Amino acid sequence: MTRSTPITPSPDFRTLFESAPGLYLVLTPSLVIVAVSDAYLNATITERDEILGRHSLDIFPYNLDDSTACGGEDADDLDSATSRRE
Repeated sequence: MTRSTPITPSPDFRTLFESAPGLYLVLTPSLVIVAVSDAYLNATITERDEILGRHSLDIFPYNLDDSTACGGEDADDLDSATSRRE
């Protein structure tokens, strides 16, 4: 009698990522949003279909004239990180 190897289903990585408890946003090198966790959507009060495929700074702009606004340093960090890519 020959034993067959049981077939195991492939994990659904998109569902795993989207349901992760952390605040995760995946960007392309040009800062386009390609994936986002449910927790991130809840924290930023956004909808997945409204932000996927859009540039991150179009969704979360910052005001250089407002010294109390947050996000400016984050944008500068992203710009610095992407300019160092090889």
